[in-house]
Amino acid sequence: MKRFYSIIFILSIFFSFISTQSNAQNSDQKLYRIYVEEMSRIQNLEKTGVNIYNLNPGTFVEIIATAKQAERLEKEGFQIEFLAEDFNDLMEFSRLKASSEYHDHQEMVDEMTDVAARFPDITQLTQIGESVLGRSILCLKISDNPTEDEDEIPILICGAHHGNEVLSVEATLHQLNYMVDNYGVDDEVTYWVDNYEIWFVPLVNPDGREAVRRYNENGIDLN
Repeated sequence: MKRFYSIIFILSIFFSFISTQSNAQNSDQKLYRIYVEEMSRIQNLEKTGVNIYNLNPGTFVEIIATAKQAERLEKEGFQIEFLAEDFNDLMEFSRLKASSEYHDHQEMVDEMTDVAARFPDITQLTQIGESVLGRSILCLKISDNPTEDEDEIPILICGAHHGNEVLSVEATLHQLNYMVDNYGVDDEVTYWVDNYEIWFVPLVNPDGREAVRRYNENGIDLN
């Protein structure tokens, strides 16, 4: 019986999806994701006046709500994540996820591996950890003596603590490529490489990047 009511609840969300899209056009209403496992808590959400437009049972609910409603839910102990201003922005997130214009995790790994292979004298590539789902977290050190721990000022440059901030991956990769390509060519770049230890971690949150969401797979904000 409990399962029957759960199915009815999910179907009611599905058939209300179209109408909730029009509600989201209200400038004061935005799209959020709430991480919640218990069905009873999900059902109680509708009593707060928010509109539920998507449901992943046992994991999260996606809602349309005002900023005040979202703030109230957060105070009540819900873990809430901002998704988008409206459905057009949400479609943009989907485009970022699938677009070949931006590096996904594997493409990032391939590019960093290639850079390390082409510039072995000034780079050292290491895996500093794994994501919840087992994706490698890579770090590329750039220095004139990359395998040594010299008495030089270290600089750490990270991208994508938040998985939906995909351009931070691109900016970090651009920076490291600029450094290796211009070493021995540009005097300023050469000085930095010779006198500093520069560490690049373009993708801190690979699971979040693959899902284009802020948090990691455990629902943790890595920032």
